[in-house]
Amino acid sequence: MPPGILPRIFDGPDQTMTSKPIHVIPSVKERSEKKLSPQNIERALYALHYDGLVVLENAVDHEHLDKLNARMVDEATYLSSLGENSPYNYHKGAFLATCSDNREHPARSASG
Repeated sequence: MPPGILPRIFDGPDQTMTSKPIHVIPSVKERSEKKLSPQNIERALYALHYDGLVVLENAVDHEHLDKLNARMVDEATYLSSLGENSPYNYHKGAFLATCSDNREHPARSASG
Protein backbone atom coordinates (compact mmCIF):
# COMPACT_ATOMS: atom_id res chain seq x y z
CA MET A 1 0.00 0.00 0.00
CA PRO A 2 1.43 3.43 -0.90
CA PRO A 3 2.62 5.60 1.99
CA GLY A 4 0.05 7.92 3.49
CA ILE A 5 -2.91 5.77 2.47
CA LEU A 6 -4.92 4.17 5.23
CA PRO A 7 -6.68 0.86 4.69
CA ARG A 8 -10.45 1.03 4.31
CA ILE A 9 -12.53 0.26 7.39
CA PHE A 10 -15.65 -1.83 6.95
CA ASP A 11 -18.52 -1.62 9.38
CA GLY A 12 -20.61 -4.65 10.23
CA PRO A 13 -21.85 -7.60 8.20
CA ASP A 14 -23.07 -5.51 5.23
CA GLN A 15 -19.46 -4.33 4.67
CA THR A 16 -20.39 -0.65 4.36
CA MET A 17 -17.30 1.50 3.84
CA THR A 18 -16.87 4.14 6.51
CA SER A 19 -13.86 6.03 5.16
CA LYS A 20 -13.65 8.89 2.67
CA PRO A 21 -12.17 8.74 -0.84
CA ILE A 22 -8.46 9.36 -1.25
CA HIS A 23 -7.47 12.94 -2.06
CA VAL A 24 -4.31 13.64 -4.05
CA ILE A 25 -3.06 17.20 -3.75
CA PRO A 26 -0.60 18.13 -6.50
CA SER A 27 2.33 20.29 -5.38
CA VAL A 28 2.99 23.73 -6.85
CA LYS A 29 5.72 22.16 -8.98
CA GLU A 30 3.38 19.42 -10.22
CA ARG A 31 0.73 21.99 -11.13
CA SER A 32 3.21 24.22 -12.97
CA GLU A 33 4.65 21.24 -14.88
CA LYS A 34 1.13 19.81 -15.41
CA LYS A 35 2.42 16.40 -14.37
CA LEU A 36 1.97 14.38 -11.19
CA SER A 37 4.98 12.98 -9.35
CA PRO A 38 5.48 9.20 -9.41
CA GLN A 39 4.32 9.07 -5.76
CA ASN A 40 1.08 10.92 -6.50
CA ILE A 41 0.48 8.81 -9.61
CA GLU A 42 0.85 5.71 -7.43
CA ARG A 43 -1.61 7.11 -4.86
CA ALA A 44 -4.10 8.04 -7.60
CA LEU A 45 -3.86 4.63 -9.26
CA TYR A 46 -4.31 2.89 -5.93
CA ALA A 47 -7.41 4.97 -5.24
CA LEU A 48 -8.84 4.26 -8.70
CA HIS A 49 -8.22 0.55 -8.28
CA TYR A 50 -9.60 0.39 -4.75
CA ASP A 51 -12.47 2.91 -4.82
CA GLY A 52 -13.05 3.52 -8.50
CA LEU A 53 -12.41 7.23 -7.99
CA VAL A 54 -9.76 9.67 -6.88
CA VAL A 55 -10.08 13.29 -5.84
CA LEU A 56 -7.40 15.48 -7.45
CA GLU A 57 -7.55 18.73 -5.50
CA ASN A 58 -6.84 21.96 -7.38
CA ALA A 59 -5.66 20.04 -10.43
CA VAL A 60 -7.66 22.18 -12.87
CA ASP A 61 -7.19 25.93 -13.18
CA HIS A 62 -10.23 27.86 -11.94
CA GLU A 63 -10.33 29.88 -15.17
CA HIS A 64 -10.92 26.66 -17.11
CA LEU A 65 -13.59 25.55 -14.65
CA ASP A 66 -15.41 28.88 -15.05
CA LYS A 67 -15.46 28.44 -18.84
CA LEU A 68 -16.70 24.87 -18.50
CA ASN A 69 -19.37 25.93 -16.01
CA ALA A 70 -20.66 28.68 -18.32
CA ARG A 71 -20.93 26.21 -21.20
CA MET A 72 -22.66 23.58 -19.07
CA VAL A 73 -25.14 26.11 -17.67
CA ASP A 74 -26.01 27.22 -21.21
CA GLU A 75 -26.54 23.61 -22.27
CA ALA A 76 -28.62 22.83 -19.18
CA THR A 77 -30.78 25.89 -19.84
CA TYR A 78 -31.33 24.72 -23.43
CA LEU A 79 -32.14 21.16 -22.37
CA SER A 80 -34.53 22.46 -19.74
CA SER A 81 -36.34 24.53 -22.37
CA LEU A 82 -37.10 21.39 -24.42
CA GLY A 83 -39.65 20.14 -21.91
CA GLU A 84 -41.08 16.79 -23.03
CA ASN A 85 -38.68 16.72 -26.01
CA SER A 86 -35.60 16.66 -23.81
CA PRO A 87 -33.16 13.71 -24.07
CA TYR A 88 -34.07 10.57 -22.15
CA ASN A 89 -31.18 10.98 -19.71
CA TYR A 90 -31.91 14.60 -18.77
CA HIS A 91 -33.48 14.93 -15.32
CA LYS A 92 -36.48 17.16 -16.03
CA GLY A 93 -36.95 18.00 -12.35
CA ALA A 94 -33.42 19.34 -11.91
CA PHE A 95 -32.68 23.03 -11.69
CA LEU A 96 -29.53 25.00 -12.30
CA ALA A 97 -27.37 25.62 -9.25
CA THR A 98 -25.97 28.84 -10.67
CA CYS A 99 -26.78 31.24 -13.46
CA SER A 100 -24.31 31.65 -16.32
CA ASP A 101 -22.94 34.85 -14.74
CA ASN A 102 -22.19 32.87 -11.52
CA ARG A 103 -25.01 34.40 -9.48
CA GLU A 104 -26.90 31.90 -7.36
CA HIS A 105 -29.96 30.58 -9.17
CA PRO A 106 -33.23 31.84 -7.56
CA ALA A 107 -34.63 28.32 -7.22
CA ARG A 108 -31.47 27.22 -5.39
CA SER A 109 -31.54 30.07 -2.87
CA ALA A 110 -35.29 29.65 -2.25
CA SER A 111 -34.88 25.98 -1.37
CA GLY A 112 -32.16 26.71 1.14
